[in-house]
Order: sequence, then C-alpha cells, then structure tokens
Amino acid sequence: MFTLIKNNELSTLLIYQNIDFKWQRLMYFLDK
Repeated sequence: MFTLIKNNELSTLLIYQNIDFKWQRLMYFLDK
C-alpha cells in the first residue's frame, strides 16, 4: 500500500513536470 502511494506521487510529479515543460515551450513559442 505504501509503495503504491509512493508510485502514485511519483507519476503525478512526472505528469506535472511534463505539463510544465510543455507550458514553457508554449510560452517560448508565443514570445517569438
């Protein structure tokens, strides 16, 4: 159960990082 929670947090973190990365690229693109 504990490992499941940890894995869930990790995947959520990765998803958020991915969104953040795409958002930064979008802003960079709009800035040009």
